[in-house]
Amino acid sequence: MMEIFLFLLALLFATTLVILMIWRQLDHRADRAEMARLIALQPKSPHIFDPAMVADLPSPARRYFEYTILKGTPLFTVADIEMTGQFSLGTKEAPNYMAMTARQVLAAPNGFIWKCLAAKGSCVCPGRIVQAGPGSGLQVSLLWHALERALITQVQHSAAI
Repeated sequence: MMEIFLFLLALLFATTLVILMIWRQLDHRADRAEMARLIALQPKSPHIFDPAMVADLPSPARRYFEYTILKGTPLFTVADIEMTGQFSLGTKEAPNYMAMTARQVLAAPNGFIWKCLAAKGSCVCPGRIVQAGPGSGLQVSLLWHALERALITQVQHSAAI
């Protein structure tokens, strides 16, 4: 009787892991599709900066834009950014930094997606933040190692970003 119970428990555990792995792959597929959708929003011929565009702004803002953007610069609306660095899940006193790589696609005002992978030793922490467009809400999730989907923290914000 005990052997049957242990077998069923192991089967349940294995089935749960397979389901979580499939769910994770579906999330990755959805993230890639959203990144491709956002990147495709970049106009082939973006607007070109002209100081007349900022002429009605307050003087400090106008001077800032005229200083930082040369006349004739294309105003791209989509950015695909790759980053590396450290991610802290600790406190100010003990930051517990983890090595981190991430990719972010920004497509103002249509949305953004940020995916990261932070790791320290055998602890792996994948995460994602997705805002698919104005009014769509913000999805934040930090996923932990083998139980990543089981321990997911999903926060939905209704405010447009």
